[in-house]
Amino acid sequence: MFVGDPRYLSGLSNDDIVEVLQRLETALRTATAVGHRLIVETTERMIPGRLGCRSTGDFLIGTPRISAADAARRVTGAKKTGTWHSLDGEQVDPQLPATAAAQRAGAIGPDHEAAVARVMRKVPYGAGFGESTVAEKILADAACSVTPEEVTKLGAHLLTYLHPDGDLPDEKERRRRRGLRIGKHGTDLMTPISGLLNPDTRALLEPILAKLARPGMNNPDDPDR
Repeated sequence: MFVGDPRYLSGLSNDDIVEVLQRLETALRTATAVGHRLIVETTERMIPGRLGCRSTGDFLIGTPRISAADAARRVTGAKKTGTWHSLDGEQVDPQLPATAAAQRAGAIGPDHEAAVARVMRKVPYGAGFGESTVAEKILADAACSVTPEEVTKLGAHLLTYLHPDGDLPDEKERRRRRGLRIGKHGTDLMTPISGLLNPDTRALLEPILAKLARPGMNNPDDPDR
């Protein structure tokens, strides 16, 4: 019999159930790291293009038949913790090396990885490479024994330490963080958007919205508006 057989599970003691659950989670986390390596190989070998796919995400949606959101998460995870190669074939270290190592060991899962990545995106532009490296290692080490939510809380304390004065970010930091994300359209054909605008872009957009998006404007039931 195998572990998925309910007859096998019903014969286990409480302690055995806990052990099997922990071992299963470790295996799933390790499998995630293997999946990231496969995404790297798939991308670097340009397999999606050879199969007529527009991107690695589309390849993952069409081949293992996963959701668009899951495909995006896996591709993002591979970008952050995968080991890529430069054009001349040299191995490039992961963007989050300590997190990648913890995931390969099965100590953390995708949610931990995403929590670390979210914190690291907020590390001030002026922070030195050494500070960023130490911060990522602290987060990865903590993730091995706490929940993803607790990683986020720890990250908030780390960011306060790295930027104690709480000053407004400079223009370089704003340029680094600005961006617009357009999601997949839903069954109603509506598309979600989110992002960050720098002050100049907001100043340009606000008067346009004030004119065209004020109450009553562009009302589909009133063709004159």
